[in-house]
Amino acid sequence: MATASLSVEADEMECSVCHEHFKEPKVLPCGHVLCRHCLLTWLQSQAEALCPLCRCYIKEEKDEKSGTSLADIADSFLTDRAMAALVEAHRLLSEQHVCCVCVNVAAVSMCMDCGDKFCQQCTTLHTRQSATKLHSVEQLTSLTEEKTAANHRRACAVHPDKLTEVFCPPHGVSVCWRCAATVHRQCPDVKDLEERVAEARRTLRELKTILTARETEVGRDITRLDQQLIDIDKLTQAAIADLAATFDRIEAAVKASRRRLNDLIVKTSSDEKRMVSDAKNIRLGQRGKLTFHKRLVTRSEATVTRDDVTDMTPEMKTLVKDLDRRISLQAKVKVASGIQFVINPEELAHIEKAMSELVKVKVISADDGATARAFCFHDNHGKNILLSDDQQTAEYRGDLGGGGIVMSRDPMEVNKLYEVQITKRDTDEGWSLAVGVVTSSPDSLTVPGKAWSWESAVVVYGDHFFDYGNKTSTGIGQTLWNLQADNRVGVSVDSYRRLHLHVNGDDQGVVPCRSLPDQCWAMLELNRANIEITSLPVPNLSKRALSTQHYTKEVAPC
Repeated sequence: MATASLSVEADEMECSVCHEHFKEPKVLPCGHVLCRHCLLTWLQSQAEALCPLCRCYIKEEKDEKSGTSLADIADSFLTDRAMAALVEAHRLLSEQHVCCVCVNVAAVSMCMDCGDKFCQQCTTLHTRQSATKLHSVEQLTSLTEEKTAANHRRACAVHPDKLTEVFCPPHGVSVCWRCAATVHRQCPDVKDLEERVAEARRTLRELKTILTARETEVGRDITRLDQQLIDIDKLTQAAIADLAATFDRIEAAVKASRRRLNDLIVKTSSDEKRMVSDAKNIRLGQRGKLTFHKRLVTRSEATVTRDDVTDMTPEMKTLVKDLDRRISLQAKVKVASGIQFVINPEELAHIEKAMSELVKVKVISADDGATARAFCFHDNHGKNILLSDDQQTAEYRGDLGGGGIVMSRDPMEVNKLYEVQITKRDTDEGWSLAVGVVTSSPDSLTVPGKAWSWESAVVVYGDHFFDYGNKTSTGIGQTLWNLQADNRVGVSVDSYRRLHLHVNGDDQGVVPCRSLPDQCWAMLELNRANIEITSLPVPNLSKRALSTQHYTKEVAPC
């Protein structure tokens, strides 16, 4: 049976506290592994329950408040049975290899079913006897800890002469066929052990896929944060250079002001870098946890043929999914958009001409399309919508009966473009979609089948739009017809709380609806099966000339 590729170093089988091979290894929430006794001793000796390796919290706040005993806390952690199997395999391979039948004769092979070692002559006899000829016999020179742990099979606890072949889920034990036909004949869902192992292996592969995906996403976030640090340095150096060029034209009387402004820029940069560094450190810690958990799952997958490892699969699944829920992949760093320097009136008399040039000094402006993050879709969506890619991709699955509504997870910001790109469609013909905003939080809404029936929304179609449920004809949505692959559609709200429609980056004008409230959420409606859209980075439109063109009727700015 194929197993996952795994290479375990000798020091990985040693506890970091006692520096001996693991005994009843327990998996901490951070992914590190300690002996149960060492974990209990550590908890008893420390004022704070922190991991001795990474200083992450071991005890939950609820455990401290409820007065849960330290022994119960230690027992509540997952037992790394895969590591225990590797330690046992290492012990078997490290001890003297002597034939179990002959006296003082070196062994050359091991039976993976019996666990016995044989010399060459006894190996031949073992493989020819009718009772053992089907056993798996391996040469000692070819065995590793991983291979030994993965292929070792145990005898039935009731019939030592029989190998375990069946797993009984209600009792959580592996038994021979004789026990399955007698003691466990009434037990439900009794399965062949190999089938049960295959199911466990599939589950572990799924868990590893989840961890790998999360590890990749966190790695991408760390890369983005590293780039932000570089961008901040570049912007800071550019700001300092601009400031120096300005002050070179000013008399010596303003040197003191120059030093203060320079220091302010450096301090602002330091504060922003500290924010990004803190975010990066959080992501590094999360990646560490993911790496340790992925190695745990990989290690378990490699040794899954041991009968008792199947018991830990549900627990490990819960452990990984709990970790997956706790890790947030949002790492947003806000940077100051500018600093206004106020000139001392007493100094103004000496440098009045120079001060006319020095109005503002821009320190950092990283909030533009190059560094903006794509927005996420809300969990509350139409019944035919499937979200993926960290909720930044939405696919319409199902018939044409509606249920294709998606909304932004967070409220829209003023003069920000909330745009999506069509990444997949089911036909070469052009098609349309509806786009607009909802004026109530998606958390409190019951998503309808069609957007036009929603009274808390403004929805633009090809030749009309719905203004809070009232249908009005308009030409602004004509560009929504015959959309093709890679086309872009979006909406924005300007400082007058007016709604703008954008198609392929061009502002189509103001939608002639009533003024929008202080908070609204971007909304799109997909109306054809096998259509997929992906959210794009949210750029700042404050420097762009927003169209003031109106359709059908004029709407006065509030």
